[in-house]
Amino acid sequence: MNRFLCKIGQNNNKISEIEADALTNVLIIEKLIGFAAAQGEKIKEVSAIALTLRFDLIRMENFTHKQLWTQAGLND
Repeated sequence: MNRFLCKIGQNNNKISEIEADALTNVLIIEKLIGFAAAQGEKIKEVSAIALTLRFDLIRMENFTHKQLWTQAGLND
């Protein structure tokens, strides 16, 4: 986490880009939840933090490892 915060601190113009991506990700997940609800699935109230968690984890993984994901890595 410290490594991530240090990286962000070095390039402040990336923060607004990351925030915009997070908002887009929330909108995408909310749309998917809406489709599921329209098909009759029971949907619980989910916080914005929970909606972006999967994207935040991927972002952290990318900052930490600095390598491209491979199909084999995705299958693990």
